Amino acid sequence: MLTVISVMLMLGVETASVQMSDLKFGKYGVEKIRLKSLRSGTGLAWVMTDNSGKSFYMSDIKGTVYKNGKPFVTGTCKPVKVVAGNSKVEVDGVAEFCDGVSFTDVLKCIKLDPKEYKIDISMTIFNADTIREVKKEGIEVGQLLKKM
Repeated sequence: MLTVISVMLMLGVETASVQMSDLKFGKYGVEKIRLKSLRSGTGLAWVMTDNSGKSFYMSDIKGTVYKNGKPFVTGTCKPVKVVAGNSKVEVDGVAEFCDGVSFTDVLKCIKLDPKEYKIDISMTIFNADTIREVKKEGIEVGQLLKKM
């Protein structure tokens, strides 16, 4: 689930034609979470955006969440479109717990301490003017949550 949230926040990654100053976030939430097994699940989250810039797309969205420096969850998301103006952006993703992560470790996440988690994420962002591969590593979850 942290991967899905991080992707929503990464909507503001600066590219040649997508500037953070053009994009504002509003309310956000989780539409559904469905376990596929004890090790994986799917989720649909949403965020309200106000994009004063051009519409853009994100694809090839992949991420890894680290807990205390060790891989914890990997995930991917379906392509996302952020239109110009006000809109509800849906983020549909799949997450799987990494090898060595037990179900007990997962249950301990209920008491989330954002300081324990960092995220690596990559994606392709494009619009009519530009295409850019974006890769960010070591993003602190606590810092991301403050931006919301």
